[in-house]
Amino acid sequence: MRKFLYLILFVMTLCVFCCSCSQKTNDVKKTSSQHEKKLKSVPNNNTKEDVISEEDLEKGYDLPVSAQENEEATRDSMQIMSGLEHIYRNADKGDSLNVVLDNKSICKMIKKIKQQGYSVTVSEDYSNMENYKRFSSFLAKAQKKQKGSGVIYEVHSEGSIGREKFIYDGKDMFLLASNASWDDNGKPIITFVSYTRIKKWRYSRKGWFCYELCVPEYPEVTEMVDGSCLIRIKPMSDNKRKLSRKCVRGLAYQGNNILCSNWDQEHMQR
Repeated sequence: MRKFLYLILFVMTLCVFCCSCSQKTNDVKKTSSQHEKKLKSVPNNNTKEDVISEEDLEKGYDLPVSAQENEEATRDSMQIMSGLEHIYRNADKGDSLNVVLDNKSICKMIKKIKQQGYSVTVSEDYSNMENYKRFSSFLAKAQKKQKGSGVIYEVHSEGSIGREKFIYDGKDMFLLASNASWDDNGKPIITFVSYTRIKKWRYSRKGWFCYELCVPEYPEVTEMVDGSCLIRIKPMSDNKRKLSRKCVRGLAYQGNNILCSNWDQEHMQR
């Protein structure tokens, strides 16, 4: 009789142990599944470690930069800068504390980058983008939901070179931005590399690339951060440039909303 009771107790203990193991296994699988759903690989990334959570992806700014993209941005920017070093060294930089290169040197830099086949522009109103077809082709494909990337180099007035790589993964577009500048000895240095999701974008028929970056919002910041950007991709004709300078430029300072008005009949009196 005692042996029979021991046998029953042993069987019951074994059943409890098996049920416990089964429950733990299910919990591990469930947790693992939830973890996988919360992670998303960084576009154009070949390493398993470089992932961003859905929460960070929704936030959209200050995203982690993969080692591969960081290395590429640094390598390509430094390669560009090495070819411009002699131009910067011999440029007229003015007498002010803030360096501003002469237009002739800026044009030389643009020409040098253009010769390497890159899309390049300058931070100046009404300037045309060189080799624009390369980037325009990327945007046209992105409009058709085709994955890809496109790079724009921008020459700044003080001689630094911005690199903007736009990456489209078939659903979202991201901006990998970096900037290369010059130290006190005239040697190239990388000042920053950032990775940001683009909240919304469009490429107009007339050649404007309009997009809005994800930026900190209230209550995280006390002042509004403007993440909207506008880049002219297709060249503007001389006539359009002349009309725009005459009719639009005077109204186009930041904060002016004179053109953002209701023009329907009910509001004509105002």
